[in-house]
Amino acid sequence: MNPEAIPFKSAMTNSAILHTASHERTNVLLKTAVAEVLSQSHSSSANILLDEGAQRSFITEDLARVLHLPVTGHDTISLASFGGMSQGVRSIPTSEIYLKSETRDLIKLEVLVVPTIAVPLQNIPTEIRHLDYLRGLKLAHPLTEHNNDLFEISLLVGADYYWDIVEDRVIRGNGPTAVKSKIGYLLSGPLPVSGHRTTDLHMLNVISAPPSTFEMEKFWQLESMGISSEESTDGTSGNLQEYMCNSISFEDGRYVAKLPWRDYHPTLPTNYDICKRRTEATIRRLSQEPEVLKTYGEIIADQLKGGVIEKVDQQEDEHTVHYIPHHGVKKDSVTTPIRIVYDCSCRQSRDQPSLNDCLMSAPPELNDLTGILLRFRMHKYAVATDIEKAFLQIGLHESDRDVTRFLWLSDPSDPCSPLTTYRFRTILFGATCSPFILGATIRKNLELNSSEWHVVIRRGSIHFQGFRDHADDVKKSRRTVEKVNHTEIGVNGGSDRCPSVPTYHTTDRTLRCVLVV
Repeated sequence: MNPEAIPFKSAMTNSAILHTASHERTNVLLKTAVAEVLSQSHSSSANILLDEGAQRSFITEDLARVLHLPVTGHDTISLASFGGMSQGVRSIPTSEIYLKSETRDLIKLEVLVVPTIAVPLQNIPTEIRHLDYLRGLKLAHPLTEHNNDLFEISLLVGADYYWDIVEDRVIRGNGPTAVKSKIGYLLSGPLPVSGHRTTDLHMLNVISAPPSTFEMEKFWQLESMGISSEESTDGTSGNLQEYMCNSISFEDGRYVAKLPWRDYHPTLPTNYDICKRRTEATIRRLSQEPEVLKTYGEIIADQLKGGVIEKVDQQEDEHTVHYIPHHGVKKDSVTTPIRIVYDCSCRQSRDQPSLNDCLMSAPPELNDLTGILLRFRMHKYAVATDIEKAFLQIGLHESDRDVTRFLWLSDPSDPCSPLTTYRFRTILFGATCSPFILGATIRKNLELNSSEWHVVIRRGSIHFQGFRDHADDVKKSRRTVEKVNHTEIGVNGGSDRCPSVPTYHTTDRTLRCVLVV
């Protein structure tokens, strides 16, 4: 805190604000340029950054749309960010453009198309024109009256084409260095220090009198800026909307979903060796209790019969292949004494990722739980229901099934029989993204089957994989149940009577007698 700082009195909020100033900063220029780029049919001006630190050249999707660039292929590359210890693998579309030089020659560039390249840079200040050693040079980045605006990068030229553009002549002086290129002189380096001081400003609000409620709300909103999450107006995040549109489809009477992969996830290993070792260990452990081994095998057989899993005949596939180990967890249940758990967090080694490491771990889009609980307490009767085997009702897209492979006995009655490869045809319980996929599928189903009743459900009654409602009399609650039974709130596409919502719970004994479906 600066002891010489002068308090500033605010008449509106009656608060004291203390100002402090810090050290001087010097701006540094990077090699930027503005030049014309062309495709086979269109041309446009591009804001260019030339960077030897990048191995490849990139173009933004916005500029690619302006140029009507066709996709010429896809490159799978490893991207590493500054300060990062790992690399992410991503498949990126490629295209070709032409950069027009000062002599109107065209320089061909193969570029990768990405949504954005970098945050905007500070433009070159117009004071540069007063430096004597730069006078008479044609700069690749022209100085205009708009140079106080930020410089949005639309094309990055990396080391693959850098020396096809940059030439040998270098001019030095009391300021940034000028390097000759085929599109003009490029400036880079620190700007000369001027009398103007760039300072950091630190503020401390000391409330000396009780402000109004509005002012207090505004104060805490400002205090939480950048900390609290912004709520979308429709209660749905942009990631969820994009996933619902592009990754969930309705095929053959059921919803089919793709796994939400991370954009820069590392290469997923097969995990075959560790999966085989752990499966064999599970079989040896289960063999000590033959009845439990038999039940374990029956569960897998039932999943195969019900279309939850399928056998894999071929051992290689064009898609990424990954094996998941599994083990049994005992339950205090007479009908199902053991439950199979699939370990999607299994790593082949400490330095290699698991399946969950490569998937988005976004939480499910939930209605406000506080609102659900409060509405539950406002009426005399409450009704709740669950969706039966919700995850297993959603099909897994063909392109993602091979990352859910697992091994099991070809003959469950013989612990020494060879292992057979299976894979999931549905969303499996154990993947970090499964709750998110379920919530997105339910929400999409409600939006596609629009009705007054669906609007009521979307406004606040759905929570994860269940439905809750409340009423003040038995008849109204019974009507609610009848509407739910004839409403497609399930994820299996629905029918006249939705078979995915079989279990009801209620707070009233009389009402419980009529909730028999």
